[in-house]
Amino acid sequence: MAERRKRVVRAWLWGLSGFVGVLLLLFVFVVGPWLFTRHPQRGLDPDQVLKARNDVRTTLVQALAGLAVAGGLVVTYCTFRQNQTEQDRTYALRQNEQVNELYTKAVEQLGHDEAPVRLGALYSLVHLAQANPEQRQTVVDVLCAYLRMPYTPPRAPKPVASKRDPTQELQVRLTAQRLLGDHLRRPRGVSGTDAQRLPPSPDETFRPGIHLDLTGAVLFQGLHLEHTSVTYALFAEAIFVDGVWMEGATFNEDAVFHGATFSHDCNFNGVTFNSGAIFTEASFHGDAWFRESTFTGRALFDQVTFEGDTSFASTTFAGVATFGDATFGGNSLFREGAFTGDGTFTGATFRGDAVFNDARFTGSVMFDEATFTGHASFNRVTFAGGAEFSRALFGSIANFDEVTCPASAFFVGAAFAYVAQFRNSTFAFAVFNGASFSGGAYFGKTSFVKLGSFGGVTFGRDAVFRETTFGYSFFDEARVLHLQNSAHLLWPEKWTVQPDADDLTRGTLVYQSSGNWEEDGLMSMPFDDEEIPPEVLLPIFRAQSKLQEEAGE
Repeated sequence: MAERRKRVVRAWLWGLSGFVGVLLLLFVFVVGPWLFTRHPQRGLDPDQVLKARNDVRTTLVQALAGLAVAGGLVVTYCTFRQNQTEQDRTYALRQNEQVNELYTKAVEQLGHDEAPVRLGALYSLVHLAQANPEQRQTVVDVLCAYLRMPYTPPRAPKPVASKRDPTQELQVRLTAQRLLGDHLRRPRGVSGTDAQRLPPSPDETFRPGIHLDLTGAVLFQGLHLEHTSVTYALFAEAIFVDGVWMEGATFNEDAVFHGATFSHDCNFNGVTFNSGAIFTEASFHGDAWFRESTFTGRALFDQVTFEGDTSFASTTFAGVATFGDATFGGNSLFREGAFTGDGTFTGATFRGDAVFNDARFTGSVMFDEATFTGHASFNRVTFAGGAEFSRALFGSIANFDEVTCPASAFFVGAAFAYVAQFRNSTFAFAVFNGASFSGGAYFGKTSFVKLGSFGGVTFGRDAVFRETTFGYSFFDEARVLHLQNSAHLLWPEKWTVQPDADDLTRGTLVYQSSGNWEEDGLMSMPFDDEEIPPEVLLPIFRAQSKLQEEAGE
């Protein structure tokens, strides 16, 4: 059908060309000479007129010849270009056929029983991708698919049913892992983000625009992806048998490690996650290092288990960071971390020391119902968007010295089993209602700018509020269990302990009213009702009413 159409078009063009040629000949030999000499000229005899017409014909013939030569050159050039295009198309088709043949053969060799043949297939695929940039993602997909195939590593030297030697197969897999890392490692001096803007080149080993899918893969002897740059990477349910080394890597799109298992130490120091980083339900059986890493998008570590030490020191969380119900088995360091978005540690368990010293939380942060078995240190932390520690459990020393919180901090129902130190700190609002301090509670030189509420708090041992300032203080129904340690009990102004009638070693904090509740500062509070939750305000209002009644109002 197409060939017939070409013949029809070709015949039509030849007919048109013949018609145009006849018109040109008529114009040159008949119409042109007459047109240019049709006006009579005085003094010209017939021979001169004939000569003039012949001169016109000669000039027109020369012009036509020039046009014919030019047209011939144009036709020759167009024919050359058409032939060249056909040759290029034929060459490209032949090249594609050769590439497809090589690709098909290499993929078939990956299924060979002999390990050397499979190794050769890997290198053939890599060389094929190097020479043909458009095939690079396809080759990476093949390598990833090979690594995702089920595999049991060699254990004891016993006969196996498979024709493949597990030890040799391990070497093939390690080679595939190494080849992936080698061709994703960015050039020196180029950032991981800028590396993705580099054009593909057969002369460069780095391959921009590549994504990885190693979902469920079993990876051995440490996956080395240091200083690499990829678009997105899928490692969901993957098993990293001998550790992970990704220091300085860049993930330009989502990096998914959901449900992954890290059997040994893993190094994510200096990694840049330009999009989401999803580690939900992952388990780290060795140490996990994320020092000086950057999470530009959401960082999800919900229900993660860290059995070893963990370090997020000097790490930046620009988006939402969630560690809900995470378990930190060893020491966990978040020192000098920067949380620009909201942070969530709800229900997290810290079995070792938890160190957040000098961290800054720009958004709100939630530690409600978290458990701190070891030392919890939040010295010099800034809670710019507020902090929630309600019902948190502190099993060892809790340090909140020199904390800055221009918003609300809630420790409602929190339990401090050992010493709790909140010295030289500043809170706009701090609510400890229902909290229990089994060890010493030290609030020396701390400022509660608008409200410091300790309603119903239990002080088991020392309680020191030396040089503590309050915009409004509330200690109604707070209990003191060891009055015999009176030398270590120092209460805010106008609050004193009333011993129990049946046990003089215990007592309840009461407000010493002057009888004029306006002078006592009970007429108004230095904040709006909307700034504090109703469940906090209700006992305060109730206590105010009681004091007003006692004052005779």
